[in-house]
Amino acid sequence: ERYIIPTVFIKETLRPSPADLSTVQNRGELIKVRNTHLPLVRLHQALGAVPRKEQPWEALVVVVENEGRQKGLMVDDLVGKQEVVIKNLGEKLKAVKGVAGATIMGDGRVGLILDVHGIFEIDLNSPAAHA
Repeated sequence: ERYIIPTVFIKETLRPSPADLSTVQNRGELIKVRNTHLPLVRLHQALGAVPRKEQPWEALVVVVENEGRQKGLMVDDLVGKQEVVIKNLGEKLKAVKGVAGATIMGDGRVGLILDVHGIFEIDLNSPAAHA
């Protein structure tokens, strides 16, 4: 799967070390970024995709900010920065929390545009987030 994160929400990207990760009961996984612990969202779990990389230290973490709150989004890789045109998802996919729309990438593949507001609303401790 390919996901597009609107750049206005991106604060930084990093490759964490295993020591940067912790799990806190009722709060889920946290990642240490600049002496602050942020919730870690494994996008493949939140959106029901198959990951290429299982561990955050093998992948990349994109720190996003929404309304003063920050989270770390675990992604397999970064493709680069591009301008895209948002396509409507239709009625069936409007209910997918965390996805705002879709676009056709330069290589012809479909990329899903993340709804960062929706990502912040996903309850990472619910069973559905780990399905």
